[in-house]
Amino acid sequence: MNSNNTNANSDSFDYILQLTKVLTAECRASRQETDKIELNLQRIAKQVGLSYEQLTNKVNQEVQERYSETINETAKDEKERLIIENYQLIYQIEQAEYLKKRVWNLIKNINDHILSIKNFITQQRMNSLQDFDNFMFDNFENVERQLDDNIVNLDESNDITKENIALALEKLQKTMDGIDWTMVPRDSHHIQSLKRKLESFEQLYGISLNKSF
Repeated sequence: MNSNNTNANSDSFDYILQLTKVLTAECRASRQETDKIELNLQRIAKQVGLSYEQLTNKVNQEVQERYSETINETAKDEKERLIIENYQLIYQIEQAEYLKKRVWNLIKNINDHILSIKNFITQQRMNSLQDFDNFMFDNFENVERQLDDNIVNLDESNDITKENIALALEKLQKTMDGIDWTMVPRDSHHIQSLKRKLESFEQLYGISLNKSF
C-alpha cells in the first residue's frame, strides 16, 4: 500500500514539475514579446521626438475627437463611394437593357427583310409558272394541234403514200427537235398527253420518232 502511494505521489510531482516548466516557458515567451513591443515604442518615440512616457500616455480628448471625426469622414466617403458605384451599376444595367432592345429590334428587322425576300421569290416563282404555262401553250399545244391535223389529213386522204407520210414525219420531227425539252418537267400533263398521242401514231403507222423526252 505504501509503495503504491509513493508511486502516485511521484507521478503527481512529475506532472506538476512538467506543467511548471511549460508555464515558465510561456511566461518567458510572453515577456519577450512584451519587451519587443516596448522596444519598438521607444524607437518610435525617439523618431517623433517624444519621450516614451508621452507616447504611452492616454490619448487626450481633442486627439480622440479628431480621430473620431477622421473615422466618420472616412465612413462618409466610403458611403458616398458606394452610392456612386451603385448609380454607375444601375446606369450600366439600363444601358445593357437599351442595347438588348436595340439588338432585338435589329433582329426583327432582319427577319422582316428575309420574309420580304422569301415572298418576293415565291411571287417570282408564281410568275415563272405563269410564263411556263405560256411557253407550254405556245409550243406543246401547237405541236399537239399540228399532230392532230396531220393524223386527220392522213386518215381523210385518199392518196396515203409513203412519201406523204415521210414528209409529215419530217415536218413533225423538225418541230420536235426545235423544242428545249430540258425546260419541261417530266410529270407535266402536256408531256404525258403528247407522249400518248405520239405512241398511238407510231403504233398506227408502224413508225418510230426520235423523242428526246
